[in-house]
Amino acid sequence: MRINRAKRGQTRSGTHWQAVLLLLTMTLSLFVPFGTRAALNSNPSLRIIDDKIETIARSKGIPSILLKAIAFRESSWRQWDAQGDPLMSSGEHPAIGIMQVASYDEEDTDTIEKLKDDIDFNIAAGADLLNEKFDKIVPRIGDGDRNILENWYFAIWAYNCWVKDDLSKNNPHQTADGEKTYQDSVFDLCAVNFMPKVAGAITPVNISRPALEDIPVLGVPDPIETPFPVHYGDLTLEFKRLYGTDRIETAVTIAQEGWPNAVIASTSAAERKVVLARSDNFADALAGVPLAAQYDAPILITPPHEMDGRVLSEIQRLKPQEIILLGAEGALGPEIVASLLEAGFSAEQLLRIQGQDRYETSAAIAARVGKKKGAAFIVTGENFPDALGAAGVAGEEGIPVILMPSDHLNTASLAVLKRLDIRQVTVIGLSPNMCDLIQQELQKKIPAAEVVSIRGIDRYATTVAVAQTRTEPVTEIILATGENFPDALAGAAFAVHRHAVLLLVPAADLAGHAELSSYLQDVGPHIIPIEILGGSHVLNDRLIEQFKEIYTS
Repeated sequence: MRINRAKRGQTRSGTHWQAVLLLLTMTLSLFVPFGTRAALNSNPSLRIIDDKIETIARSKGIPSILLKAIAFRESSWRQWDAQGDPLMSSGEHPAIGIMQVASYDEEDTDTIEKLKDDIDFNIAAGADLLNEKFDKIVPRIGDGDRNILENWYFAIWAYNCWVKDDLSKNNPHQTADGEKTYQDSVFDLCAVNFMPKVAGAITPVNISRPALEDIPVLGVPDPIETPFPVHYGDLTLEFKRLYGTDRIETAVTIAQEGWPNAVIASTSAAERKVVLARSDNFADALAGVPLAAQYDAPILITPPHEMDGRVLSEIQRLKPQEIILLGAEGALGPEIVASLLEAGFSAEQLLRIQGQDRYETSAAIAARVGKKKGAAFIVTGENFPDALGAAGVAGEEGIPVILMPSDHLNTASLAVLKRLDIRQVTVIGLSPNMCDLIQQELQKKIPAAEVVSIRGIDRYATTVAVAQTRTEPVTEIILATGENFPDALAGAAFAVHRHAVLLLVPAADLAGHAELSSYLQDVGPHIIPIEILGGSHVLNDRLIEQFKEIYTS
């Protein structure tokens, strides 16, 4: 009986202290700042993290198993530690979060906080970094097919460390006995089910490695063939629309898709630029695509005498150090400048490139693009399709686009060709008579210059003919209407940024456009994904179904 009383007494005492502890906890909570990281942040379930990584990887054109393995190698799929603090490495410039992102500007506190507190933002930032390595930093493996897992070996190496002056880290020749390079450890993870608690998350695959003789003991490797046997990821043919309520919002949407995080980008904060053009006319902006490509900059459009608020907001998000205005005040008036100054940009950050007319403006832009390859594209300044069809390839190759009238030679254009000592001129779409005139005039001014003509039976055949001159492998296609200019204008800069081919297509039907259909059949099986600029009112769903039939036939 005493034992029973003792137990009852212990129960009352425990209840009493539980109440006191609860009251104390409630009281202390009043003094904890609302929204503290420890109170708010905890890692999602492994299933949710798996879905997040897979969705973001595929949206960025990365086989999901690779991004999953990198995330596991970096953090074991954790954004925050047990105390709710962001996972961070040691050192003065720590790597942050699930992807251990370390490429950020230390003065950009907004981005740093997002990397700490937003797991989706962190995963996307890691994916963007990996893509940057694959697209621009490392030597190409094979044909650059993104869905071939073996082709990512150098990019994964570079995700961890790739310093051209010292590539000893992660070089398989330099590792001690028993040690693994970073990229080999990631490939090893892909060969096992490293996430057994999440059914179906990982399908193990033994990814082939480059032969040691293909990797130098010191220095940067040369491009190599894809190691055999080849293994494919989970990228599938996807059609993704980018559009807004109007042409201006579509250009903003394209910029947000192509440049989602201006800080974690290929250009440094000091080099970041935005190109701004008028939304109601194509002429000044046509020659601007190679210039935008030179700076890896998006093109935005606004009415000539009133800054569109959506455009201003996007410029502020991108945080450019320089805004390039294409055309004189008739194209982008003083009201535009006033809006930018009022938004906090300085006069020194605004660069206007202009001439007395569209031809002088294109010549001024061409002079800034320069003569990287001693080549130039010449197109008519009287309509847009030929120029836009050429703009993407010109931007990719670093070649200026120079506008000329369709029936005579203008002084400004010929002068810039001479000034840049252009030796190879590709005339797009102009008549044979104009090509002959240009050839004759150039022989007087630049005797060594060669003139080549590209001309299809219509604007769509011409854009295919230009696309076929591209030297880089085709790994992505961007579709824009050939019946209006704004979507293709912003899309051309986006295409260069993505190393994609921009094609002008009819709004409703591929019937009667054999050259376009044939080109798509030739490259289609290797294209992932397809970006469509504009809603169904611009490029209708019937057209997209025809594309799908081509790719799946």
